[in-house]
Amino acid sequence: MIFNRHNKKNPMPADSLRVNGQAGFTIIEALVAIFILMLAITAPLLSASLGIRNTDLSRDRTAAAFLAQDAAEYIITLKDQNALQGKSWLAGLGACEGNGGCQIDSVEEKVNGCSAEGCQPISINQNTGQYGYVSGADWQTSKFTRTVTFDTQSSQPTLGGEEALVTVGVTWPMQNGKTGSVMIKLNIFNIPA
Repeated sequence: MIFNRHNKKNPMPADSLRVNGQAGFTIIEALVAIFILMLAITAPLLSASLGIRNTDLSRDRTAAAFLAQDAAEYIITLKDQNALQGKSWLAGLGACEGNGGCQIDSVEEKVNGCSAEGCQPISINQNTGQYGYVSGADWQTSKFTRTVTFDTQSSQPTLGGEEALVTVGVTWPMQNGKTGSVMIKLNIFNIPA
């Protein structure tokens, strides 16, 4: 409580207290104003931080989806080329059948089995932006690992032909310590002409 210096028994209201004829702010008013300013500054910064994190996640998911689609399209193209050349419909894809899976390099047009530890990360060419299992000065290991598997044992004959379930998975480490993943499953068919 603030007292008038002339009369200590009659308290004077705080809004009538003047120093050199000017009114001032109380400490509580100043603290509330500082708190409101801090909120006004930190809220947009927090929003921008979340936006950047979501943009990174979206970029990684898009790249992973493109990598998965690339492998799926390579498999379909190879199956069709095998049919045109009179080869077995899954010729060249034997390494993909089973639990270990394979890695498909659509740049070099190679299919290699994965090791017991799993498939290795795919590389990216810093100049062209292409992904593949290539080494060289322009190639750098990316964060993405692509694994392709086939399942023909449980497939049922379809329309007088054969069917295989193809699974393409792409994984990558995320900033929060979790693992991101995109998976495409498709059925491919060998229908005799």
